[in-house]
Amino acid sequence: MSEKQTAANRRNSRMSTGPISRTGKRRSARNALKHGLSVSTDPAGENVRALAALLSPGPAKDHVAALAVEAARRIIDFDRVKEVHQQLYSRLGTSPILAKSPIQPGVELGGLAQIAASLIKELQPPTAAPLTIPDLAKQLDKLARYERRTLSLRERALQELADGITSNKDR
Repeated sequence: MSEKQTAANRRNSRMSTGPISRTGKRRSARNALKHGLSVSTDPAGENVRALAALLSPGPAKDHVAALAVEAARRIIDFDRVKEVHQQLYSRLGTSPILAKSPIQPGVELGGLAQIAASLIKELQPPTAAPLTIPDLAKQLDKLARYERRTLSLRERALQELADGITSNKDR
């Protein structure tokens, strides 16, 4: 690498060190908490314990019980990601917009058109903003990472549980 390239790399690296202001650092620190998918399920939760009891065989040893709890946590984490997918698609189904359009002047609605417009407003969820196709694509792309991770962790935990149960039976 030439000295010129090295100097350019050093200049660029100084520019891309992340947020500098307190506000920017606070905002950046909350990025992972936006939807809560990066936080794993609590192993002491009721849902986890109930699912772990279903997954583990009758009188299980501590090792197998721990594997069942881990598998239950991973199953619940994966289900949370699937719920977010469903919420996104339901928002798209209520008001699909192909592209953000500039503000259009108000149009006089009369008779049936006015009634139809009021019904459409009532059917749409009040808190959900209209979702555009490009916005949906960005959000689905972000969710894909969480889905891949939770699916991989779920499959690994289930495989370890199955291995633990079979090795427990062999003893």
